[in-house]
Amino acid sequence: MDTSYTFTHNGAQITLARQTNRHALLIDRVLIVLREAGNETPEGLTDAAYRRLFAEMLVQTQALVGDLGLELVSPAAPAEEIQAAYQRFLDADRGLGDAYYAALKAVNAPPGPRETLPPDELGEAERKNLRRAGRTGAPNAAPSSDALPTVTVTSQD
Repeated sequence: MDTSYTFTHNGAQITLARQTNRHALLIDRVLIVLREAGNETPEGLTDAAYRRLFAEMLVQTQALVGDLGLELVSPAAPAEEIQAAYQRFLDADRGLGDAYYAALKAVNAPPGPRETLPPDELGEAERKNLRRAGRTGAPNAAPSSDALPTVTVTSQD
């Protein structure tokens, strides 16, 4: 199982670590800092998805080579620094967030073949291919009764 994922964005090389329980604790800390600051968009809409993406970016970025165009701070930084970095993230190029989102999804993907993932974790094309093959992609789906073998148990008393 891969524990890191490296990608490039605008010439910068970023390596992300697979999320651990320790990472989850640090992500929660960043989310609390941002929630306490209010962090509403100018339109008054909540930005929960962007807060989570930003928190995961800070916590799971293992290495950065080059200029990302955005200064990442430590997830243990003072609240004011995290809040200021978040505001800079909101003003950054949308492509940066999209690139991180895709990379985080890749590094945190469950291990194993993709066809064993639940259908909601598969792309539409993957779901179509599985349906054509007569499978759903759901690992815990019960097979139809006609697919089960008949077993007879007899006692030998």
